[in-house]
Amino acid sequence: MTNDHGWHCWAYPEERVRFAESFVYSHLGDSRRAEQAQLAALDLYPPHSRRGPVQIELQRALCLVRSGDPSQGTRYATMTLDGLPTEHRTRFVMGLGEQVLAAVRSDQRRTPAVRELHELLRDDALCAQRAIE
Repeated sequence: MTNDHGWHCWAYPEERVRFAESFVYSHLGDSRRAEQAQLAALDLYPPHSRRGPVQIELQRALCLVRSGDPSQGTRYATMTLDGLPTEHRTRFVMGLGEQVLAAVRSDQRRTPAVRELHELLRDDALCAQRAIE
């Protein structure tokens, strides 16, 4: 680990290590360890950082879905993404939103909270596509 917050491949500050831990534990469904890593990462991000903390919050949403609460998890993801300015809605950020949605079992996809996240992701993708054209 380094204290360098640049994006060089060898510059890997501790918040990125904790981010990676959170990502892995969130996808494995180990909510306890994911939460520990998430709290550590959020404490370490520089004050001006936007995307990293948002991705951590989306990993929290993923944990909620994987622990059996798809409505709360998708609601949390929607709230997190809804307040995010367009310039921060990168492929990596929105991709995590899509991973939250993908974690919802098919028999739970018709709930209002799940549909709302689906619509937000769809609308954002359509806006991004129009911007390219």
